[in-house]
Amino acid sequence: EYPDSISIKSSSDLKVTIEVDEYVEKDIPIISRISATTITGAYASEPILSINSGKISGAASVVSQVKYLMAEGNYTNLQEDYSVILPLVAVNENYAQINNLQIIEPATVNVTIPVRKSKYLTVNVKTQGSLPSGYELKSIEVVPNRIEVIGDKEVLSNLTTIDTAPVDLSKIP
Repeated sequence: EYPDSISIKSSSDLKVTIEVDEYVEKDIPIISRISATTITGAYASEPILSINSGKISGAASVVSQVKYLMAEGNYTNLQEDYSVILPLVAVNENYAQINNLQIIEPATVNVTIPVRKSKYLTVNVKTQGSLPSGYELKSIEVVPNRIEVIGDKEVLSNLTTIDTAPVDLSKIP
């Protein structure tokens, strides 16, 4: 229908095309692509996501392209655990964003980046047993004599050395 004051010159050229697609819902795994750097003496562990899957819905032809819901971010100079809420983006297997979805649930995810401290400790060689008759222990050398360990600040503050597993001298040579 159209108003009386308008006339259509050639209605035979008028064409309307309608495309329809099935409306679907799908559970999708959530992944993170997060880069985190720390200050000297600290190390970032793998990010922890508050949930590991979400739901998308929309046209089947669009939903079928989605491989992941992705949280993405870049954080620098972290010195302690860091938490952030990040938006979720639907992506394909190449991490290219897929648009035109009706719903992404949830829209965000809570991400925690655990940050641990490091400390250098002197290596202490533990021995057990005695050398066989005719042998004398001249020295024990550890290379490197200090190693870097990573852990919670409270635990590391009480450590100054780290012991090896006992070396059984009675089994030498």
